[in-house]
Amino acid sequence: MGEKKEQTFYKIITKVSLFLIIFIILLSIFSAVFKNKNSAENIRTFYELPKNSIDVIFAGTSHPLFAFQPMLIWEEYGIPSYNICQGGQMIAQTYYCLEEAFRFQNPQVVVFDLYYIIKDSKYGNIEMAHTTIDNLKWSPIKIKAIIDTVPRKNWIDFFVPLTIYHSRWEELNERDFSKLTNRRRGASVSFKIEPQEPEFNLTDEFLDISEPSLDYLNRIIKLCNDNKADLIFTVVPYNAGKDNDKKTFDQQFAIFNSAFKIAEKYGIPYINYLELIDEIGFDFQTDLFDSTHINLLGAEKISSHIGNYLRENYQLDDYRNNIDYLKWNEDLKGYKNELLEVKTKHIKNCNTFNGYLKLIGKEADYTVFMSLGGNDVEGLSEKTLNIMKDFGIKNNLSALNGNSWIAIIDGGKLSYEESKKGLIEFQSEYNDKPVKIFSNGEGS
Repeated sequence: MGEKKEQTFYKIITKVSLFLIIFIILLSIFSAVFKNKNSAENIRTFYELPKNSIDVIFAGTSHPLFAFQPMLIWEEYGIPSYNICQGGQMIAQTYYCLEEAFRFQNPQVVVFDLYYIIKDSKYGNIEMAHTTIDNLKWSPIKIKAIIDTVPRKNWIDFFVPLTIYHSRWEELNERDFSKLTNRRRGASVSFKIEPQEPEFNLTDEFLDISEPSLDYLNRIIKLCNDNKADLIFTVVPYNAGKDNDKKTFDQQFAIFNSAFKIAEKYGIPYINYLELIDEIGFDFQTDLFDSTHINLLGAEKISSHIGNYLRENYQLDDYRNNIDYLKWNEDLKGYKNELLEVKTKHIKNCNTFNGYLKLIGKEADYTVFMSLGGNDVEGLSEKTLNIMKDFGIKNNLSALNGNSWIAIIDGGKLSYEESKKGLIEFQSEYNDKPVKIFSNGEGS
């Protein structure tokens, strides 16, 4: 009898174990299908990287998520980097994401954008917390991230995320069942343009960082130090306005000043891009897609600057011709094709002339035909004329004095320009199609 009871007991244990294994597998599969795909592909692509193949990691909120484009940095400098930022990511969650990143990579530099140190609590928007935490691999780090950065009442939704995703049944499409690839190395991209009028004055005042934010700022400093990674603080451009904590821009920047003071104490370099607006040519009229987020026009400037800063201040190799990084060059082509597809849609819908000029002006796949005559130039702002000058135009358009003028920008470069009194007619073929441009000196 005792032997039979023992056999029965082992059978029950075996069945329960098999049930739990099958349940966990099915839960993982269904959770993967139902979870947010935008953040999922960002994190999954990170896990697919060869171990210790990344030299720079960008961390923080949606501000740096759009501002730092690893593929542009790769194209210009050959530095392999990854953007692990997420929208609405609280600084406590950034800490755990960095801890997770160090499990798989050994970056020489971590670039941390300070924006969310303005927050008073370590708890943020629950939906945003899911975009950060749900896609982390199960490990003690993920468990700690849930327990430490999510209110207790929401824990079950993070440990068993299917409880919140089941409502997405009607939203499912082919994309939810596909394996997605992020060629952007984690970054997000927008070509939308929303002109902004800067409303801020940079203050010299200091305001204390909240206790939760200060705690995790110090943890991030220690984490990078323990992993022998150099740390850089940044504040990428955004326009003034109150955040969800109702802090004015002066208050926000006073908190940044306190973080800069901490940086100086520990010898951490920091880059305040709000003080470099003129130096990098950042334009609030064209380089943001809303009051707080940078579009690709702005990201090109920020990424070029940070890439140059990294090249000049750290011993980072250029891997563009390294056989182990061939996939980066392949993905760069795919990245460019993706950008062109999205960019074309935004060009068609762009509702500002300056933004339109910037979107088409340096695009290799576009040919731009321009014509001015008579007093047309009087309707163009100085900023518009400067944008046109960036195309390589040689004539002083503000001094046409009623002359006729035409120009052709082909592949981002000036290919033809003519100005004179009286009628100008230009006829040719572009892409096997006849083209005719004219200017009559009295309006074109």
